[in-house]
Amino acid sequence: KTDAGDACVNTMRANHLVLSHLDHPIFRDLRLVRKEPRVGNHRFDFEFLASGNSVYVEVKSVTFCHDSKGAFPDAPSNRAVAHLNLLTSLATQGIRTLVLFVAMHTGIRVIRPATEIDPRFSAACNAAKVAGVEICAVGTSITPTGISMTKELPVELT
Repeated sequence: KTDAGDACVNTMRANHLVLSHLDHPIFRDLRLVRKEPRVGNHRFDFEFLASGNSVYVEVKSVTFCHDSKGAFPDAPSNRAVAHLNLLTSLATQGIRTLVLFVAMHTGIRVIRPATEIDPRFSAACNAAKVAGVEICAVGTSITPTGISMTKELPVELT
């Protein structure tokens, strides 16, 4: 328990939430194909199908919360930047790609890139959005007996 809400710091829980909430509206037109598909030298979290075409999804667990805003990453992350750059490259080739930020803190109402922590990640988010990468976020409900996805949250890019 934190002052601003409940939190889950197990980053793998975000991927488990996706698998247990495939009926969530954010996945309305997607059908799961496989976990951890390899694309180039990287693995994304999921490959889905939409209208017969692959959709690559990278999930980011957001636990840092300040003034109801979740920020990612909480430390510089070369891996997260590399994932965004590859998603951006795929999007420019016409392949549907999506970044899903999962708020793993119940106090989060908005999610943003943590420019002050990793300006390269923030720049990669902006470039990804321009290239057509879908950038989405969902909230969670965290109780002593479980975690569930709630509504879609806004994402603030700089």
